[in-house]
Amino acid sequence: MLKTCNGPLAAKVREIWDTFAEESYQISVHLFSNQATLQRDAHNRLVEALSRHEIALFEYGFIERVALASNTQSRILNRDLRANDNIQRQLVECLRPHNYFYVRKRGENAPRQE
Repeated sequence: MLKTCNGPLAAKVREIWDTFAEESYQISVHLFSNQATLQRDAHNRLVEALSRHEIALFEYGFIERVALASNTQSRILNRDLRANDNIQRQLVECLRPHNYFYVRKRGENAPRQE
């Protein structure tokens, strides 16, 4: 993406990326079931097992895998997954400095001009 965007935009993306790369993030996991509550000892074992692993925030496809794995209420449509595709996000970022807004999701509107 940085090769296809203009210089100032590429510099800003690198700055933001570097900020996130230096920070630590914590993911909290809340478990429940419609059938039964997770027993305390099972909950503690699971929390311990999950806490041993660090997940890269920008790992390719991580967000998509989380969305698919954690979605139990409604179906995720292919068009919604395509909207979060890396190329789609790059288009948004490359067009933004030229005052174009690329709509990649249903119901998404251009930001208001101030």
